Amino acid sequence: MEVLPSVMRTLWYESSDGRTHISQADVLAKEEPVVILGEAGMGKSHLLKWLADHPGYAFCTARQLINRRDPQTILGTAQTIVIDALDEVSSQRDGDAVDLVLRRLGELEYPRFILSCRVADWWGATSLEAIQEQYPKTTLEMHLNAFDKYDSERFLSASVGLEAAQSIIEHFNFRHLEGLLGNPQTLELIARIASSKKLPETTGELFKQAIEILRIEHRNSNAQNQLPRETLNN
Repeated sequence: MEVLPSVMRTLWYESSDGRTHISQADVLAKEEPVVILGEAGMGKSHLLKWLADHPGYAFCTARQLINRRDPQTILGTAQTIVIDALDEVSSQRDGDAVDLVLRRLGELEYPRFILSCRVADWWGATSLEAIQEQYPKTTLEMHLNAFDKYDSERFLSASVGLEAAQSIIEHFNFRHLEGLLGNPQTLELIARIASSKKLPETTGELFKQAIEILRIEHRNSNAQNQLPRETLNN
């Protein structure tokens, strides 16, 4: 299940006027470089692909950009390069991944970029300083907001229907587990659990059931990928 287009994401960043909240569509109107931060499973990749689907934008992962012999083949005629998953680039030192990306952007004469990274793997001031050395405009460090109640309801409704979605949200709110409903990846697991099992009473139960579902799916996937014995013997 993917985040539906109707679930428009919101972000926030610190500015001279204090904390500023914007919609995902507002990101398109910005001229500055943008770094989008969020926890694992928050939908960063989906958001970046949505942004890159607009004219003048080109999408790649950080690893693709770093390893591509000619990065111009990624940018093409686009003016903004959208770079996903900086946190998936292995590095020996803090900030190495940012330096590697900046080096490739330099080969493209430093186009505007939008970059995503898990917040736990972002090196804040160190990385922003490295970017500032190459980009005159101040980089906007944006944080992806969690789903609110209505976002969660729309997301769940797509797979379980509105009535069941409302029931799921009520179940978790009553048990003071509403914090689990803000993460799209966790919501996807909740929807899958709800279709086959009793809803969990605790966070521990939720992840125990999720692990069991993923284990069964992994086993079934491996079984489907195995060739019949007759084929192997031919």
